[in-house]
Amino acid sequence: TGNRVRLERDPTTGLRDLDFSGIEVLNGKRFDRYRLARADWLSLLLQGERRTATANSDSHSAGEIVAVPRNYVAVDEDAIGGFGEAALIAALRAGRSFGTTGPLPFTSLGDAGPGETFAGHAGELRVTVRAAPWVPVGELRVYVDAALVATKPIAAGETVALPLHFARDAFVFVEVEGETGETYAAVLPGYTPFAFTNAIYVDADRDGQWRAPGLPKPAPPLLADPLAN
Repeated sequence: TGNRVRLERDPTTGLRDLDFSGIEVLNGKRFDRYRLARADWLSLLLQGERRTATANSDSHSAGEIVAVPRNYVAVDEDAIGGFGEAALIAALRAGRSFGTTGPLPFTSLGDAGPGETFAGHAGELRVTVRAAPWVPVGELRVYVDAALVATKPIAAGETVALPLHFARDAFVFVEVEGETGETYAAVLPGYTPFAFTNAIYVDADRDGQWRAPGLPKPAPPLLADPLAN
């Protein structure tokens, strides 16, 4: 019952309802919906269902801005002449990407970037933000296993380095955001300067396998004190 049906395999294809590659977490300018969709994405990661988070424009009509937000995907060959659709799709499925309405957060944990795996109990997270002069950037947020662990000021052109320690396998992702300035608002009315990365996975015990942290356990119910009053 409930969500169990999503785990059942189709008798013909062998696929489950959960067997998709990506989940759209940011659509158009609806940042209220981003937080709801992000919760679904993080729930999947916590349970070991690795999915790529994407950011896509909502340009279904002439009244919508085209290609904002958008996805940037890391590929081995980024020259137009060397473009390969298969390599692009493989990188996107692996989560080697970030979504943005302007800021460009280049993020690594050791030698691993989004969609890749870092091995070890400790490492340095480095985030460098690039942006056009009219795109404001002010804050970096770092998450480990869906929990916010650090908030740091950051500006375009700056790099923030943060040591992280892991007691067990985990995942890390970041968000950057800025306050909407006059020029940005004129170019992209209704939008917020914002970006998120896909997860970097942490194999803390170096056994070659990533184990999902699991959903957090619910807090025990509060019981009334029978001796009170």
